[in-house]
Amino acid sequence: MIVKKPYAFLIKHFKAIHLMLAIAMLYLLYKTNGLYTFFNGYVKNGFYEYNEQLATTYINFYVFVVIIVLLLLTSFIYLLMRWKKKSRLLYITISIFYFALFIGFLANFSILDNLATKVHEIRTIKAFRDISLMMYAPQFIFITLITIRAIGFDIKKFDFKKDLAELDIAEEDQEEIEVTFGQNNYKVLRFLRRAKREFKYYVLENKVFLTMMIGIVVLITGFSVFLNVAVYKKTYNESDMFQVDGIYFNVQNSIVTDTDLKGNTINKDKKYMVVYLNINNKTKARNSLDTRNLRLMVDGKNYYPTYSLSEYFKDLGETYYKNTLYPSEEYTYLLLYEIPKKTDHTKAIFRMMDSVNLINGELKAKYKDTKLSPTEYIKDDNYEQYDILDVVDFADSTLLNSEITINSYEIGNEFTEKYQYCYGKDCYARKKIIAPNIMGSGSSTVLKINATLKIDNNLYLNKYIKTLTDFIKHFASVSIVNGKEEKTIKANIIESEHIAKENAYIELDKSIIEAQSAFLNITVRNKKYKIKLK
Repeated sequence: MIVKKPYAFLIKHFKAIHLMLAIAMLYLLYKTNGLYTFFNGYVKNGFYEYNEQLATTYINFYVFVVIIVLLLLTSFIYLLMRWKKKSRLLYITISIFYFALFIGFLANFSILDNLATKVHEIRTIKAFRDISLMMYAPQFIFITLITIRAIGFDIKKFDFKKDLAELDIAEEDQEEIEVTFGQNNYKVLRFLRRAKREFKYYVLENKVFLTMMIGIVVLITGFSVFLNVAVYKKTYNESDMFQVDGIYFNVQNSIVTDTDLKGNTINKDKKYMVVYLNINNKTKARNSLDTRNLRLMVDGKNYYPTYSLSEYFKDLGETYYKNTLYPSEEYTYLLLYEIPKKTDHTKAIFRMMDSVNLINGELKAKYKDTKLSPTEYIKDDNYEQYDILDVVDFADSTLLNSEITINSYEIGNEFTEKYQYCYGKDCYARKKIIAPNIMGSGSSTVLKINATLKIDNNLYLNKYIKTLTDFIKHFASVSIVNGKEEKTIKANIIESEHIAKENAYIELDKSIIEAQSAFLNITVRNKKYKIKLK
């Protein structure tokens, strides 16, 4: 095999190589100028014009490719100057500076990418403006020096041809080396030992150059991994913000449940993933979401939101259904997904379509993926028992900072209640008789409950629960115990409009009168609370 030394080629094309370096440097100067102009304008104005592809607008993939090519060419020239025992300070300085420039562009790419989803303090933006200025200014010096060498003009000697002539092409610069392999094993082994020894010497003599080359390879690999993991195929976690078409989203949290708000099983073969999606419309136009683009991926299958079951999830929040998103408004909606009970929900991914591209003649969608960490609200028959006047705290349920205290109860055939009826500014004293429905008056009685109820102000459920009667209607039932048998008895809420909000009236079977014990059972999805009445 014949190998020719490269130095003759490098000397012959010395000017052309420097011209290529100058062009590469001019391109990088142009991109750095755009970067500095952006940060400087941001600092002066306090804002920037929104651009979905902000990072790649100012720092594209070619920037890094050009720097790598520049470092390679500079390294070859450095080796030539070293071989010819000429000054190589310029090329060492260029290599160090543009290696640092590579790192600087990586850092700036990261901050530009984050600007789309995160607000930074002006001090941070000023720091990056100063960094971009330090990246920008020294490039003029290097471009001037490299251009001088490219056009053949030495500002000191006014005769660059003399400099180039000193790099004369000697015979050894282009001599050919013949490598032959014989049939004798000892010659092959001797050659391998000598090659190993010479390679070791080569590494020691050129450790700066080799370190630089290894660094470039590591940077290319690292940058490719960074782009694929952190930019192009980034997977977000819950609470991470991302944007699609100028609207900002983040999944606040998620839950999985198999019951409705009253603790009843909705479908024995299904369970339900609930995604809390926060939406901030930062565009200047009204928008709405295409729910076909809001997917849940579980066990490799896609599921789409369901709306017919929203009544079962009022305790969790408001379900999204074609709601209008007004400019500069922020919302939090639920997305409900019905999935098979046996699926592994711990690896669920929420997917929002970002864009559709034509690749090799096929339409392919690009998604923003969020890894979910759902809280489980799975049906549980365990319960906590309380007595009258105990404070029942719902902090471990979906009612959060809510609580109830049963102050007293009464059982009677009817109750006469006084109340104030107001019409305009005039109010009148009135009475109302609370009694069982006429159809069940013979077998029914009335349970009157007085309680202190506090509902968390942040719950969407406040829209539906205004009184104790509303709360009992949504979450309570009554059971009686005789011996070892406990059974839930039929109960109907008696509407008591205008009566005190802290009272509730329940029509029950008269069997509660003779029962050994009676309980008010409150079930909040998967949590059960039993309050002993008697």
